[in-house]
Amino acid sequence: MFYKLITGNRVITVSIILILATGLWMPVFLSPGISLTSGVESSMPLYSLLSQLFENSPIVSKLMAFLLMLVEAFLLVRINARFVLVQQRTFLPALFFVIVASHSPALMQWNPVLPATIFMILILELIFQSHQEDPNSYRFFEAGLMLGLGSLFYAPLAYMLGFIWVANMVQRPFYWREYILPIMGMAVPFMVTFAFLFLGDGSIPQFIAIIKSNFAINFNTPHNPWILWVFWIYLGLLILLASVFLVKVFQFRKIYVRNYFMVLFWLFITGSVVFLLFSGFNAGFSYVIGISISFILTNYFVNARKSILNKALLYLLLAYVVFLALANLMGIA
Repeated sequence: MFYKLITGNRVITVSIILILATGLWMPVFLSPGISLTSGVESSMPLYSLLSQLFENSPIVSKLMAFLLMLVEAFLLVRINARFVLVQQRTFLPALFFVIVASHSPALMQWNPVLPATIFMILILELIFQSHQEDPNSYRFFEAGLMLGLGSLFYAPLAYMLGFIWVANMVQRPFYWREYILPIMGMAVPFMVTFAFLFLGDGSIPQFIAIIKSNFAINFNTPHNPWILWVFWIYLGLLILLASVFLVKVFQFRKIYVRNYFMVLFWLFITGSVVFLLFSGFNAGFSYVIGISISFILTNYFVNARKSILNKALLYLLLAYVVFLALANLMGIA
């Protein structure tokens, strides 16, 4: 009964997700101060401007992070409903995104990747929309524009330009302009920023220095407790299981659904590469990687057999993330 509730699309399912999210974030709300994410903190203009609104109020910054995380989670539900990635209306994408985004205290803080992730979700939606459009679709210019805006929150997001190109190759025939349009779109927010600084007597050299500092790679690997490693290993095994299942049923899916999941696969790969090589091991990049993870796991738990084992796998994931929250509350994590 409970399995049917959490994999469905009832109002009570939303309530369960909200209660779980609140419970996972409660230890962070109760702790004093602001703990920044692992990796390099951003000083990009849009992030700095937004952060100034609540820099002296830790609780407000945490609340903003919490609400933004929930918005992103339910935007994934909207994408599933619009493009029918999983042929069942379900709130599971939101549930899995909440789990990925809330398993560590380092993620449950206001940080630059969090607002940037909204633009990655919009980029994913634009790429899905381009599936059957005419040649030289301006969706890719819009995707580049979103990427540029996201980069003004978190500069290394610009590396996800590679994802846009790969997603284009997966979905469409080769039109060379569609590989130039994302670059042009990405350049627009930076050109506007340069113009604003020039007309407002701002420091253009300082802005360039900020961009360089945000692209500086830092490989100081954070030390994480064993309970987080257990979670990552278990989540990795679930992703592997769900991926194998997806490969088995891939040939029975409609062509557009296959293309969508191929795009999600490359989002996972590209996001993982950026995390490992270019983000300085910024834990916040889990938000971006969590987009694809949410859909891959949703596909498995909706379409696989409703066996006792599969139910247990989902219950164990939920139980362990609750354990992580309790460990954080007690100062173990």
